[in-house]
Formats: sequence, C-alpha cells, structure tokens
Amino acid sequence: MNSKTSIVDEFLLKGLIGMSRATSKNRMSGHPAAAMLAAYFFCVENALSTKVQAKVYDLVKRMVNSESIWFSRDGESSTNEILFSTELDQRPNADLIPSVAAALEPSITECRDSGHNTIFASLALKALHAAPQYAFPAIIEGINDLLKAFEGQGPGWVNVPGNEKLADPREFSVAQELVNHPYESYVDMIDAVSRYVVPDNFTKRGVGGPIHVIDHAVALLDLQALGYTSLAHKGMAAHQQHIELWLSLPKFPQAENSYSVKSEHDPRTSDYWREEITIKDSGGDEHRLKILYGAHRFADCITDVNKRRSFLENAAYLF
Repeated sequence: MNSKTSIVDEFLLKGLIGMSRATSKNRMSGHPAAAMLAAYFFCVENALSTKVQAKVYDLVKRMVNSESIWFSRDGESSTNEILFSTELDQRPNADLIPSVAAALEPSITECRDSGHNTIFASLALKALHAAPQYAFPAIIEGINDLLKAFEGQGPGWVNVPGNEKLADPREFSVAQELVNHPYESYVDMIDAVSRYVVPDNFTKRGVGGPIHVIDHAVALLDLQALGYTSLAHKGMAAHQQHIELWLSLPKFPQAENSYSVKSEHDPRTSDYWREEITIKDSGGDEHRLKILYGAHRFADCITDVNKRRSFLENAAYLF
C-alpha cells in the first residue's frame, strides 16, 4: 500500500469486505465494492491532488449511501452500505491470496456476465497484493464464493431497438472485424480496444457496452502485472469473445445514446469536479468510478503517444 496517508486509504479494506459479502445478495452485487477499489487505484496511481481525492471520496460515499440497483433485482430495497458494515476479528493470512486466482480460473476462458468475473477478481487481487494485511480468511472465502457464482454463466444480455425484452448476444451474427484475427498477445488486445471502442460504437447496448470492454481488458492487464501471467493469457479469448459480441449488436439511434456528451475536462483535475457529477447509464456511480480507473490504466498501456491521446479523447464520452 502507498506509504503516504490518503483520504481514500479506507477504500481498500472496505472494498474487500464489500466484495466478500456480495454473494449474500447476488453475484452482480460486487459492483459497489469493485467501484470502491477502482476509486482507490484511480486516486493513488494517478497521484491525484488532495482536493480531487476528496471529490472522488464524496462520489464513493454517494454511491454507498444510494439505494442499490443491484439488490433490487431480487426485489430488495436497501442502500449499498449494508455490504460494507461487517467487522472482522481474525488474523490475516496472505498465503490465501492465490486462492482467489484459483477461484477465477474455471470461468476466465469465456466471457461471463460482461467480464465481471475477471473484473471483480482482478481488482480484489490487486487490493490484496497492495495490502496483504487485509487478507482475512473471511474476506478470501467470500470473494472466492463470489467468483464461483460466475461459473457456467453466459456472456450477459443485450438491448435491441424496438424490443423491450433483453436478448442473448449469441443470437446475432458475430462481427467479422476480429473473428479471423485471434489475439496472440496483449498488444493485439490493446490494439483492438483502441480501434473499436470509439463513439460510433457507443450506441450498441449490451454485454456491458464500451465501459466493460475496457474494464475487462484492464483486468487482464492487471492480472498479468501481478504475476498471474498464465491466468491472464487464458482470459484473452474471453475478452476477444466479449468485444466480438459487442460489435455484433445493432445500433440505437444517436438520440438515445447515453454517452453522447464528451467531458470537457480531465477527471484527474479539479475542473472536472466543479460541476455536479450526473449519472450517465443504468450502472450509476459504480460504472463511472470503475471507468475512471479503467480508462486511465488502459491508456498507460498504450505505447504510441498519439494513439493514447486518441483513446482518452474517445473515453471522455464515458466519464
């Protein structure tokens, strides 16, 4: 963990607790915890000013105190705060950390729920490696149970213009842009995301949309950086499946595009936070917090300066 004290330091332990308790609701209830962990890494890895960190902190608190959109899927009304209220009275055991990677392995080779299995696991592992003193057995067990819940799940669901019912993305013809060019390296994945995550495709709704195509890629890049090279390599096929499914979807009218307004300011600066942060899509503050981390982490992996600048300009529509 960063030795310098930060207002967001509490997000590591609370985020891990929230992730471990997600299965007490449903597997997608890992969203608030993932957003909290993403907020921590967004602040620390970008060396944000104390003033900007305070704004991120406030946004996380708003998310925690908001009524959960994830619990409501099960007919329950409650704020996200319930996930983070557990006290722990155990000794940590860092030797248990690799079991999280082992729990992810059975589901990582295919796209599961828009890549959330890999996204949740990667953020949890990154937090545990940053702060192994939080590797409490109850946390590890809960996270592993969450990851096991993704086994056998499909790639997610999609919206189709003129149809209120959700559809299975596998019903559509697979987009040919990538089908004949399988990823052979992380460079291929980075190039594909940079090429296809562009505003012209932002009207395609389903399998998590552009935000999760980016976050799924970042999850694999983080796993590789943490030393889980073999596991991350196994997950590249799932990411290619993910982006192919997304590209195969029909477009909605531009007037119905949730990402039609480009942010004028860099979210790493105070200017971005001067105005009220409004919710752009059904994922609420959780999606914004995750993409703030994900987009900037992904941009750091683009070696070409012009391509990196172009990617961040496109991603600014998602902020």
